[in-house]
Amino acid sequence: MKRNLYTTASIIALYLFCSCSHAGHEHQHDHNHDHEVHASEEHDHDHDHNHDHEDDGDSDKGDNHSNEIVFSHDKAKAAGVVTERIMPGNFSEVIATSGRILPSAGDESTVAATRSGIIKMSRPWAVGMQVSAGASLFTISASKLPDGDPAAKAKVEYAKAKAEFERAEALYKEHLLTATEYQNAKAAMENARIVAQASGADNASGGVITAPRGGYVTECLVKDGEFVEVGTPLMTISNNRRLRLQADLPQREYSKLSSIRSANFRLSQSDDVISLKDLNGRVVSHGRSTDASGAFIPVIFEFDNAAGIPSGVFTEVYLIGASREGVISVPKSALVEDQGVFYIFVREDEDCYTRHSVVTGHSDGKNVEIISGLKGGENVVVKGAIHVKLASASKAIPGHTHNH
Repeated sequence: MKRNLYTTASIIALYLFCSCSHAGHEHQHDHNHDHEVHASEEHDHDHDHNHDHEDDGDSDKGDNHSNEIVFSHDKAKAAGVVTERIMPGNFSEVIATSGRILPSAGDESTVAATRSGIIKMSRPWAVGMQVSAGASLFTISASKLPDGDPAAKAKVEYAKAKAEFERAEALYKEHLLTATEYQNAKAAMENARIVAQASGADNASGGVITAPRGGYVTECLVKDGEFVEVGTPLMTISNNRRLRLQADLPQREYSKLSSIRSANFRLSQSDDVISLKDLNGRVVSHGRSTDASGAFIPVIFEFDNAAGIPSGVFTEVYLIGASREGVISVPKSALVEDQGVFYIFVREDEDCYTRHSVVTGHSDGKNVEIISGLKGGENVVVKGAIHVKLASASKAIPGHTHNH
């Protein structure tokens, strides 16, 4: 009986010992876990900045650290990086099309040949070049023509006809010539005078063609060595004080014609976008029917040529229509394109930027509508975005402690 009691007590003691050991293990495990959480909190505390970002549709945001770009304040400043806080605002409906700069009515004159012969430019004229009133434009010479100089021949014929008339006039006064003979001599002289005048024989400038007014060359119609007749158009000159922009509105956009109030445009040889609003521009007229091609409706604007714009050049045109409120837009310089996807860079703090992919909408040539990918109130890089992109080539910077 005593032996059985001893055995039972031993079993109970062994059980209690095992239970305490297990409990001690569990306590140690819980302590270690709490320490790991504390270490994590301490790690977060050591970070200088903490930002929470919403998912703006950026495909790179699955891993926030992979989307982080470190670019020091000093380097960004040296590279000309400029940021701007973007807020929702007004943005107009825009119709992108093409157009052409034309001279205003009564602002253009044509230079014509005053004699027949071979043309020679005083200098290589090109569209947009400035000329002064009275400046030499061309010289016309017929000395090397196979049949000789038509002006010289006409001058000789006129001199001969004039001498014949003077002789006939003297004989007629002495009643030695009939009235018919006298009238025939007079008519021959007049005809010779007209031919000589038409050929430029009485041109005191000796074949030099000068500018009738100061302005800019809008079109040069001849080439060196070309034969011209009297009256052949050689050049058009505009003083360019006021110009016209003819924009081609696509026929499918006809319903928006009445809402068009201004335009921006870019010359084919320039990257600068010019606003008619800055040049006292206004809508002059618009067509009620399509042009000869049947695809476009002309919309005419008139504006001051404060920018020295030559007429006759083709342009990209952004027709400005009705205004919309609450639209987020960024300057065109803020966008960076990579394999067909547009990105912007948001400055998170002094040395850190994040890349956001965005979906763009209309553009007025200067600003671009952002449909998605950016919320209002963020500091967006509007100048020098390419430098931030280059800095993104080295994303992992040791020692940087920016947490998202």
